[in-house]
Amino acid sequence: SVWDGLQQAGVFARSALGQDLVVIGTYYGTAEGFPQANHVLPPNPGTMDGLLASLGSPAYLIDLRELPKAGPLADWFRRPHEVRDSLDGINLVRPLEAYDAILYIQQLTPSRRP
Repeated sequence: SVWDGLQQAGVFARSALGQDLVVIGTYYGTAEGFPQANHVLPPNPGTMDGLLASLGSPAYLIDLRELPKAGPLADWFRRPHEVRDSLDGINLVRPLEAYDAILYIQQLTPSRRP
């Protein structure tokens, strides 16, 4: 894709701002009620989006700064993983390089006026 080899925004911002910045990667399971929602497929189980969805919680935050520095969990979050991308379908991300935390929301819906 045209984005191959480019750094994610979190990597770039961290290099510019250092520890004064907290980068939160946001992921979701499905979307409902948006004009484009019929184009949003549930996450592929083999991607990072799919793993986050598999926990079954409606919403949660993972503080990646609190992970152990070594071991299988740290290794998993250091490796590149496929994620959904709104531009070309799939992208790769190394969570520990790109984010300080990950926010997952099971279902996105538009806000409604009271």
